[in-house]
Amino acid sequence: MAYMGKTLELLQAPNNVNRRRLHGSVAHEIAVLIIGGSLPPGEVLPNEDTLSAALNVSRTAYREGIRTLVAKGLLSARPKVGTTVNPRASWNILDGDVLSWYFEVAPDPAFITSLFELRSIVEPAAARFACERHGPDEATMMKAALEGMKQSHTAPHLILEADLAFHRAILVSSKNEAILALSSVIESTLRWSARLKVLTSPRIYESSLPEHESVLEAILARDSAGAAEQLRVLVERALRQTLEALEQRPAD
Repeated sequence: MAYMGKTLELLQAPNNVNRRRLHGSVAHEIAVLIIGGSLPPGEVLPNEDTLSAALNVSRTAYREGIRTLVAKGLLSARPKVGTTVNPRASWNILDGDVLSWYFEVAPDPAFITSLFELRSIVEPAAARFACERHGPDEATMMKAALEGMKQSHTAPHLILEADLAFHRAILVSSKNEAILALSSVIESTLRWSARLKVLTSPRIYESSLPEHESVLEAILARDSAGAAEQLRVLVERALRQTLEALEQRPAD
């Protein structure tokens, strides 16, 4: 019961959650407490009526939020046991929402490195396939994304979207559904990493434009080995810059 009292205290604390999507806010509030360690594995949440009142949401919104977290592996709901916090090994850590919550709460270097290692496996492979399989439409899409990066290099929020479009275009051009299914992981990692790097180096994208251009040139030339290598170098450089920016980030 002491744990349940602590849970209520945590959930009733002031926060800046946007209440326009109530079930989303319920999932967000509970998720950040789980990921941050305030709600440890094995803890049983208070009952529905108590928690929905503590969060000032309807029971329907509360249920939807809990279902979201169960689907993403952060919680388990069992008859006669209740709603229990799962250990990290059960989380769907590559889910876009879970990644977003994780980046908000606990972006540790080891986990960030593991995500970039995944990128270093997936994206060079996608580039190889793109070399073999891209057609005129895909070539136009990749060119447009790179041109967007060039035209908006002094506007961080615009170049981020163009950069995301460029990397997604390569995944699409691979014409591999399994690789494309990982696009949300890559996009979430890129988006968080870019925002972090821009805080410490506002013009950082300018230095990466030649590398992006080299990747595209290799793909258009159908140089599989060259495209894969150029993309691997690009991802490794992005990891180094991200870890440096993480070290420089002011403590909360």
